[in-house]
Amino acid sequence: LPRKGTAGILLYPVSTLKNLETVYALHMNRFPIVTFDQYYDHVPIGSVVSNNFKGGYLACSKLLELGHRRIAFVSSIGIEYRSSVRDRFFGYCNALKDAGIEVDLDIIVQDFSDRYESKDRQECARSLVAELKAKGVTAIQSEHDLLAVDLLRAALELNVRVPEQLSIVGFDNHDISSSVEVPITTISQNFYDIGRRAAETIVDLIENGWGSVQSKTEIDVEWIERQSVSSWGE
Repeated sequence: LPRKGTAGILLYPVSTLKNLETVYALHMNRFPIVTFDQYYDHVPIGSVVSNNFKGGYLACSKLLELGHRRIAFVSSIGIEYRSSVRDRFFGYCNALKDAGIEVDLDIIVQDFSDRYESKDRQECARSLVAELKAKGVTAIQSEHDLLAVDLLRAALELNVRVPEQLSIVGFDNHDISSSVEVPITTISQNFYDIGRRAAETIVDLIENGWGSVQSKTEIDVEWIERQSVSSWGE
C-alpha cells in the first residue's frame, strides 16, 4: 500500500500476535498507521480500542455483587491471541482478586473454537456447560455475545435454567444478544465512537506528521443488564 501511494492505514488486526514484523517495519519507516479494536504491546503506534479491562472487571464484579463466587471465564480463542480478549481476562482476574477470591484455572476455558473444529459445535457447548456445572460454576463470563448465545442454548438443551441455575454474561452488545430465548446481559462497546476516533487519529497523523501524539485511546464501555443474570444463594 505505501508503494502505491496510500497516505495511511487504519488496521483492524486479526490478532496482535500476527504480522508484527510488517506493522513494526511500517512504524520504523514512519508510515502513518493506526490500529482499532486491538493494540500491539511492543509497537508504539496509535490505537483506538474499547476499555476491555474495565469491561472484564465490570462483568465479573457485577456477578460477584449478585452473590456468585464460582464464575467461569470462557474464550473462543487463546487469551494471548488478541489484546481485547487478554484485557477482558485480566479485568476478570482483578475483580476476583479485589473480592478476595482466588483465580481458579480449572474454570478458565481457552480455545473453545478448537474443541469443535471437527465436531458438532453445539454438542461441544453442551459438554462444556455440563463440565462447568459439575465443577460448581454458577455464572459464566463469555468473551463475546455469540459464544454466550451458544452457551445459553446449550444450557437450555441440558435443562439448566438460565438465570436461576446459571447466569451468563456476554460482551459487545451484538444485536443477537437481545433477541435470543433468554436475552443476554452484556458489556456494550461504542463501535461508532471507536471508528470516529480512529479516523480522526489517522487524519491527524497524516496532516501533522510524525510529531503528532501516538498513543492508545480507550473508549468507555457499559453494563447492559438483561434476563440472563440473577442473584445466587438467596
